[in-house]
Amino acid sequence: MEKKLLIQVRNTKGFTQKEMADLMAMDVSNYNRREKGSVIISKDELGKLAKILDVLFGQIYEPDESHYFVFKDNSIGNYLGTNHNYAIPEYFFRDATQVHSEIRRRNRGTEKESEKPIVKRQRIMAR
Repeated sequence: MEKKLLIQVRNTKGFTQKEMADLMAMDVSNYNRREKGSVIISKDELGKLAKILDVLFGQIYEPDESHYFVFKDNSIGNYLGTNHNYAIPEYFFRDATQVHSEIRRRNRGTEKESEKPIVKRQRIMAR
């Protein structure tokens, strides 16, 4: 998703993508991919961008349409581990919620047979 707020603020402040890329210590194609939304802008990068543009973080932040998870991999091996980033699209959560709701609707009013007797047995045993 294109970062419209970032682009608007950058243009208002008079910076080119090349200037921003230089200040961020990356080449212009990498910076361009971040503005176009094809590469995730980390919170650290957003903080640096906000500082360069002299604006608050919230003035350039736009949430992505995916949920991102970072897993710390502490695997044993000859390396010190790595972070794995996973993007879960919004539609996955929406679909999963709909499926969960449908399952709950279908199961409404039914109880597991194993749950009913446990309470009755406890009451009987307490007498």
